[in-house]
Amino acid sequence: MQDNGDSVPEPSDIDDIDVSKGTFADVGKGIKTLVDIDFDEYRRKNDNKMVRRNVTLPNWMNRRAEQEHLNVSGFLQDALAERYA
Repeated sequence: MQDNGDSVPEPSDIDDIDVSKGTFADVGKGIKTLVDIDFDEYRRKNDNKMVRRNVTLPNWMNRRAEQEHLNVSGFLQDALAERYA
């Protein structure tokens, strides 16, 4: 839903859930349980498809990175990972 720009529905109040009317009520006793989902954590662990980005740097910065044999893409990934951790 988030990927499509839709809002995620608010969770149900646990006291409003009647397990006797649930999907599996006819096959046995139902139970209520709480589910906690951290969407940001899920994405960090599972949404690892790589995307190509074009980055513009000042010439002096690019020369310095080349002199140091710095992988600019890897450096940027590390910096962003630290920022969003």
